[in-house]
Amino acid sequence: MSSGPFKEHVATVASISRYDSQGEDRTGASYRSQLHQSQNVTYDFSIDGGAIANHNLELKYAIPAGALVYASTMYATTTVTSGGALTGTVGVVAAGDLNAAAATIAQVNAGWHEPRVGAVAPVVTTAETTNVIFTIAAAAATAGVVYVNIEYLLPGDA
Repeated sequence: MSSGPFKEHVATVASISRYDSQGEDRTGASYRSQLHQSQNVTYDFSIDGGAIANHNLELKYAIPAGALVYASTMYATTTVTSGGALTGTVGVVAAGDLNAAAATIAQVNAGWHEPRVGAVAPVVTTAETTNVIFTIAAAAATAGVVYVNIEYLLPGDA
């Protein structure tokens, strides 16, 4: 388990059920259980550098193909600094796919949360992934440590 500010939940409980209107008798009485999971990765300027680029942060466990990623949180445990107006995004299938808009340096330092409910649809992984893509844009980072938490549901057949 992670030692950061977020606790990981990995295959612990069947906490969310999905309504399946195409059950055997098509009465709508069928349910499939799915597992809620979350994982943390860390961006650390002293290890990962601060270049304007996509930084691939390795997950402890692979997120399987077909997982529904519905939330991400970035939280700076060491203040992120930059020579300009740094922005950051998080992705699992493509760079920035978990963000409606890039987070500013002030948002990351304050603890930024981007829920996947509302105007932007959740991301469904097309293939198993072992990385989170942390993208630095607009200006390079000069210091900082950011914990990134990804929350998702396993596919129904996992």
